[in-house]
Formats: sequence, structure tokens, C-alpha cells
Amino acid sequence: MNRFSMVVATLAGLGLLLTACMPIDGSNDAPEPSSSSGGNHDAHPLPIQVTETPVPLQPYSADGLRKRISQLPPSMAAHQIQQGLHPLDDGEPGSEHVVLAERFSSSMDFELPRNLTSDRISVELTCSRSVPHAFSVIDGNGRETGGSSSVGSCGSEGPSGMRAGLRETQEAGQIQVRFEGESDMVLSVVAYTGTQED
Repeated sequence: MNRFSMVVATLAGLGLLLTACMPIDGSNDAPEPSSSSGGNHDAHPLPIQVTETPVPLQPYSADGLRKRISQLPPSMAAHQIQQGLHPLDDGEPGSEHVVLAERFSSSMDFELPRNLTSDRISVELTCSRSVPHAFSVIDGNGRETGGSSSVGSCGSEGPSGMRAGLRETQEAGQIQVRFEGESDMVLSVVAYTGTQED
């Protein structure tokens, strides 16, 4: 019996020695095979590097919108519209209505209200720190609306933005905002009717 105990103890010691030499996290030094089949399959059409982390989609809600608009920087068109002004020179006065006023600090998608009757949309963005950014208007079918991308750098000195026309057959679905680095962002979106002479 003593000899059997000695054999078991020896085998157990060898087992411990072998496991001490092996990585316990299951990794090895061999490179992982690439899962890419060639080409970028990023679902986001924005021309800024997007991480593989899923970007959150904020559902549309008009709850608290008036308060959020009042907290926008005074230089933003949405704030001025709430004050009764008409800052969009290509819009019919009185047709403007603010549909989004949001604060955030990472890349986000924002759902727009359904059944917008406007034919144009204005998007403005300010940042606490100057960072590269891009945003786009996406229609209800997940396609980028024609000519509606903007890429640049925003800062706290004033809003950067874009204006896009919506075709009659198009429904604006969401605004996608992408940026690199860290910054507190303020986004406003105004829907309006363009002037006839445009």
C-alpha cells in the first residue's frame, strides 16, 4: 500500500509540474486567423474610423425636448428658433421645428420622429474639445440620404453643421454621429421647408 501511495504522489507531482508550464488562459503564441474576408463591411457609411463596438441607438422621444432646447448654446439655430427667430436663410420662416436637442460623449445614433413633413433638415454639433467628427442623415431604409455627410472638426467656439434635402419618397430615419477622442457633444436637428427659389 505504501508503494501505491508513492506512485500516486509522484504522478500528481508530475501533473502539477506539467500544468505549471502551460498557460492557464488558453492562449498560445500562434497568431489568430483573421476573420476578415477582405474589404470593409462596416454598416456605417461615415468616412471616419469606427470601432467594432456597437453604437447605441437612442429612440426618439419628445419628452423634455423644450427644456433640452433651452439648454443649447445660444449660437445654435435650434436655440434661436425657440426664441422666435428664423436663423435658416434657406428656410421658410415659421416652417422650422426642432426635432432633436441632445448631449452625449460617445458616438451615437439618434432616431428621428417618423412622418416628418419637411423637405430639409439642418444638423448642428458643438464639442467641448476639438475632435474629428462625422455625421450623416440615414433614411428609413438604412441608406444615407444624397449629399448628407459632413466631416470636419468641431469645437466649443461655435457649431459645425450641415443641411440636407429630403426627397419626397424619402423618410429621415436617424442621425449617425461618429467622433474620435473624448469630448462632450451637443447635437441639434431642425426640420424645415426650403424656400421656393432654391
